[in-house]
Amino acid sequence: MSASAAEAFSAWLEAFNDPDPMALDRFVSGRGDIARDSEAWARYRRQAGPLTLMKADEASAGGIDAIVQDRWDRFLQIKLRLADEPPHQITMLRAALISPPQDAAPARMDWPDLKRALEARLADGVAKDWLLGAMVVTRNGETLFEAAFGEADREAKIPNSLDTRFRMGSMNKMMTGVAALKLDEAGAISLDDPVGRHLPDYPSRAFAEKVTIRHLLNHTGGAGDFFGPEFTEHRAKLCDLKDYVALFGHRDPEFEPGSQHRYANYGYMVLGRIIEVVSGKSYDDYVAADIFAPASMTATGALPESVDVPGRAVGYMDSPAGLTRNDATLPVRGTSAGGGYSTVGDLVRFAEALTAGRLLGAERMAMIMGDGFEIEPGARYGMGFVKVSKGGERWLGHTGGAPGQNGILRIFPDTGHVVAALSNGDPPQASSLGEFVSQRLLLA
Repeated sequence: MSASAAEAFSAWLEAFNDPDPMALDRFVSGRGDIARDSEAWARYRRQAGPLTLMKADEASAGGIDAIVQDRWDRFLQIKLRLADEPPHQITMLRAALISPPQDAAPARMDWPDLKRALEARLADGVAKDWLLGAMVVTRNGETLFEAAFGEADREAKIPNSLDTRFRMGSMNKMMTGVAALKLDEAGAISLDDPVGRHLPDYPSRAFAEKVTIRHLLNHTGGAGDFFGPEFTEHRAKLCDLKDYVALFGHRDPEFEPGSQHRYANYGYMVLGRIIEVVSGKSYDDYVAADIFAPASMTATGALPESVDVPGRAVGYMDSPAGLTRNDATLPVRGTSAGGGYSTVGDLVRFAEALTAGRLLGAERMAMIMGDGFEIEPGARYGMGFVKVSKGGERWLGHTGGAPGQNGILRIFPDTGHVVAALSNGDPPQASSLGEFVSQRLLLA
């Protein structure tokens, strides 16, 4: 291993982990191209530091390829490269999330040991002020663990509780998937209907004719995202699903529908609009009556941000000045693509209603469990759910995240466990807790 590369990586890691927030700035400054990434590295340091070195190897092109673990138990591959000529400036410093190395997979635990490990992790995060939210773990309807931590409103000193309503990001996609399958089950739609059958005035004819409801449900329609400059410019005027279709519906599919999987928030906006037209109700009214009510989800909704919703947490996002409110980033209200609010208890009730057959019949539940597009070996996305089946592990669910909001729901049909966590902080606060439990649960 090049002594220069090893020294450079060691110095960078030391600066990254230094409690002094200016240490990383001092290291990066004057080091060529990587200086432009200093803000991104500083933000990642605040959110996920310190890093633990797992291994470091000399790269074939010179430099270092290292694997590190962050405080959320995520693994990253760091690639560092140096210039050939003295003073051997760092020319590249990149990081990418990777799957846990085989030898780093945590051991499966019986529940008492896992509960103690989870309690210790929560205590550490709360003591260091980097955890906000609530969490519940159940098995076959019995509550094994529940906790709330941090503050729902730091200014008013209101603590989070199990009844706090947290924004849940993209987790709404599960409810939208179930809503579409209910309409399919009732014969009101077919999953292979093109968008234009139900939205005849849809602006893009190519999209209307080629993209089907199934494509939208599986993120295989090329619908794309809506977050970006256009959303930011028009955010305050995007009040209803039809407003999103009017603004973004002129776009043709990004690729041949059905040929690939590319996560598409906008596709779930179109699904919500189809649900409205077919049902004759607003999306919110439909899911409230046909999903939330039969699941006894009394604290879930998507009222506008201008409405004072009792118990809805303030979202806090990272900034150089510390945690700041996320109000200016939020859409007018939650939608069929995400951004509604719920409690951890309501998410558990949704999981229980779904698996008990109170929301869908056996045929449509089989679609949720089996249909979809492979996104990695052993994992599929379909009908609004991620489904994993590998190494003896089987679960379905979804995560959600945006600045100042994060959530996870995992349903384990073989063992009867349900893991639900929500946070009013940045990702991966809640999802890391869900992963922590999921990776350690006994599989039988």
